[in-house]
Amino acid sequence: MDQNDDYQYWVVQLGQLYYAGGLGRTSQIEDSFSYEFVSNESLAFPFILDVAATHIAESCGGTVLSRHATLREYSVLSDQNSNYIKSEKEFHAEQLHEIIKTLTTTK
Repeated sequence: MDQNDDYQYWVVQLGQLYYAGGLGRTSQIEDSFSYEFVSNESLAFPFILDVAATHIAESCGGTVLSRHATLREYSVLSDQNSNYIKSEKEFHAEQLHEIIKTLTTTK
């Protein structure tokens, strides 16, 4: 497949929000789940299978939207989503660093 070929993918929309990914959680309730949504479609998870997008949409009451991009554009969207999701760990690490810094300098 050429980098400039048209490529179809799907996103899940819930109101004015877009599905970004599932949140890893443990629960004592068997069928519970957590999803993360974003307000910017460019950070949405780009599904390569419409059935997977449909499954998520049905579980949250959302709508599946069909999108087209070149393979290069799809790759950029996928990377943006991945970087956004991974940023949670960085955010928590930065917050912890600032808390420790504040606690050690205020003594």
